[in-house]
Amino acid sequence: MAMPTFLIIGAPKGGSTSLYHYVGQHPDVFTSAVKEPGFFWTYKTPGKVETLEDYQALFRGSEGFKAVGEGSPTYLSDENAPRLIKDLVPHAKLVAILRDPYERAFSQFVFLRLRGQESEESFLAAVEADNARPASERSNYVAQGLYHRNLTRYLSFFDRSQLKVVFLEDLEARPDEVVAEVFSFLEVDPSVGVDTSEKLTQSGVPRQKLVHWLLSDRNPVKQRLAPLLPKRVKKAVRQMRSANLDKQTMSRSDRQALAPHFEEDVDRLAQLLDRDLSHWRAN
Repeated sequence: MAMPTFLIIGAPKGGSTSLYHYVGQHPDVFTSAVKEPGFFWTYKTPGKVETLEDYQALFRGSEGFKAVGEGSPTYLSDENAPRLIKDLVPHAKLVAILRDPYERAFSQFVFLRLRGQESEESFLAAVEADNARPASERSNYVAQGLYHRNLTRYLSFFDRSQLKVVFLEDLEARPDEVVAEVFSFLEVDPSVGVDTSEKLTQSGVPRQKLVHWLLSDRNPVKQRLAPLLPKRVKKAVRQMRSANLDKQTMSRSDRQALAPHFEEDVDRLAQLLDRDLSHWRAN
């Protein structure tokens, strides 16, 4: 049975959905219809793929494609995922897309509040409360943004040549160039052009809650109709949903409060990747 040749491993709210959408347009790339199967995630939830047989079924029909993949952003911070991936797909190429960890954490908070999955109204209160929750119920606002720690865990199992790190700020500024780099990493033709005009899964507070619910993936009617809709209609629905959201901004004081969690990891990441990340600092 088929297995993936590449995995987009995270980070959550870091742009992985957009990148997955862009990469999946390449004619030589097969991506699973289930974007986040979470098979290698320690804390599986209902609806996620649990058995190897079901996981392999996601890639049925991928014969003949040069690159076969899936994208589950929870893999990046999962302590067990690197070993599990190494055991089953030791030669897999891994793609990590990183975003300013402060902004990533805040975006995740806004997203979970929107979905009714975060009870705390204050961002900092949510971060503090998260640490006291059972491990299987944590949102891991901080842990998912400790990129140096998470990437070095992967590098203890995989060769550095198997890891491609992308930054969201680069993807937004130079989408075609960054996607071409990912195509080269996946060993498919980098000159193939794809539509990178759409930014997916934006977070915010809906101006009209009913409109948001009608257009959301949690609407059972939309769930049933989605497979039948043409791509252009799906794109229009996503654009309407995004247009109905007011973007929330993280306060300077909240950013400074999180500095003890992130500053050292950011400095180490800058050294690991030989990249200036001074603009990620709290001050």
